[in-house]
Amino acid sequence: MSDALKGMLKLLILRELESGEATGYELIERIGKIVSKKPSPGSVYPLLNELHDRGFLEVSVRGNRKIYSLSTKGKRALEELKERERMLILDKIRFLMEAGILSGESVDEAVTFVMERREKRWELLRIKNWFRLQEAILKAYRKNPEKTERAVEDAIRMFEAVGDSEGGKHEEA
Repeated sequence: MSDALKGMLKLLILRELESGEATGYELIERIGKIVSKKPSPGSVYPLLNELHDRGFLEVSVRGNRKIYSLSTKGKRALEELKERERMLILDKIRFLMEAGILSGESVDEAVTFVMERREKRWELLRIKNWFRLQEAILKAYRKNPEKTERAVEDAIRMFEAVGDSEGGKHEEA
């Protein structure tokens, strides 16, 4: 496994544990939903051990199961990552301001918009086959943009109907 894939898998493990503790098997299942293919136990368990050895995870044993959770260091690392991400976004917004594309009054609004979109993207990753859907849409769009846009509009109406039938409200993206 490449270093980039290991790094991404480590990040996914930390992000998944941010919402609560889990066994290695549960993490494999949850990450499998995100990337549309389950990572092998042979790739996940060594990373769990490495993250634990480096102090990012705590491990408790219940029966014959190891339960993983974020340590204080792991939580701090995720917070630092989010702050770095926020700073990168601010740097881009500063560039847009200096170029005269964005006004100073709209900076807070722009930061909020970008950060909300990033969080929604993480949430969308939990949808099974999300990556396959994106690839299918891009392939169709490259072949026939107009027909693809009509299909996307139809899909939006269908998803809004699903959300409305569940008693939920849909919000504009």
